[in-house]
Amino acid sequence: MPNLNIVLGVGGGIAAYKAALLLRLFTEAGHQVTVIPTDASTNFVGVATWEALSGRPATNNVFDAVDQVNHVRIGHEADLIVVAPATADLLAPKEPPARTTVVAGLVVDGIKVEIEAVAYKPV
Repeated sequence: MPNLNIVLGVGGGIAAYKAALLLRLFTEAGHQVTVIPTDASTNFVGVATWEALSGRPATNNVFDAVDQVNHVRIGHEADLIVVAPATADLLAPKEPPARTTVVAGLVVDGIKVEIEAVAYKPV
C-alpha cells in the first residue's frame, strides 16, 4: 500500500484517547498524519500530544494559517479522512451547516467523501 496523507479528526469524548493508538498505527505504517482535534477533544488529549505523536502541527482553529486557507487545504490534500471517535454531536450538529468545527468543515467543504459508519464492540 502506498503511503497516504491522512487527516485524523478527533471528536470530543472519553474515547478520544483511543485515537492516539490509531495515530500510532498509521505513522508506524509510514503514513503522514495531520491531526485535527475538536476543542472538546482537547479536554481529553492535548494538542501537544497530537503534535508529538504525529510530528506535524495539529490545529483546531479555522484561523490558523489563514493565508493558506489551512482548514480547506488540509482536506483537499488528504488521501483519507478518518474521524475517531465520531461523536453524535460531531456527525449531526444541531446548527446547520455542519461547519461548526474544523473537522466538520473538512468533511463538508467541497470534498467528495463517502461516509461509512462503523460500529464496533470494544474488546
